[in-house]
Amino acid sequence: MSVNYLDQLNPNPNSSPNNNRTWPSGASVLGPCPDQYKGELTYNPNSAFIFTPNFFSNIDYQVNATNLTAQCVNNINIANPIVIILESPHISEFCLFCHKALGPAMGVTGNNFIKYIDYAVQKSTKFKSFLKIDSTYPVIFVNAVQFQTSEGVSPINQQIRDSNWINEFNKNNDLLQRLQALNPYAIINLCTKGLNKDNTLQNQVETLINNNINSLSNNQVPFHTTGFHPASWQKLLKNHPSVQLIK
Repeated sequence: MSVNYLDQLNPNPNSSPNNNRTWPSGASVLGPCPDQYKGELTYNPNSAFIFTPNFFSNIDYQVNATNLTAQCVNNINIANPIVIILESPHISEFCLFCHKALGPAMGVTGNNFIKYIDYAVQKSTKFKSFLKIDSTYPVIFVNAVQFQTSEGVSPINQQIRDSNWINEFNKNNDLLQRLQALNPYAIINLCTKGLNKDNTLQNQVETLINNNINSLSNNQVPFHTTGFHPASWQKLLKNHPSVQLIK
């Protein structure tokens, strides 16, 4: 099954057996939001970049003695994926009525990604250079922190989200192990920046990637770049039509 194995790798006395979190404010949140395969990005011979959404499929991580292994629960081939990192799930990523995590990048985030990703890749400079012509890449979304650090507060309270995220990311995070299990061809860090402009949430994820870049893939050192969070893409393009959504 798709779960977060964080507690098995980094025991946390504040975690309940079902992986729920109780934040400092006392708000009890839902369990982890699984990483998820979302579709394929193709670079065709006509130099067009096409994202094809597919049946969303959770990533199943299995714990070995010292690491994790990953596979799609529907046996979809996820070899050499493009891994897109967001910061943490918010309200659209959970079904409150069924008490179930739906997956990353739902709601506006997912809609904007599907609508604008082809344009974003075409206008990129660094990321576009990574892709091989006439190739297709699985696209997997992961949250740097799989728990709802926003506590479900809407409109989002950035101070609450950032405080919870920083605490979880620095003390109990398994992002490195999950990336190693996914064996990425490329990584796009689309985490939001948060309130601290001197040490953004995105920068903290970049530090983790850069410090461990040689261990993130068995095949090669993965390509990686950054960009704006997809939730902002439509507004950014409206106000700044020439903006690079992905570097």
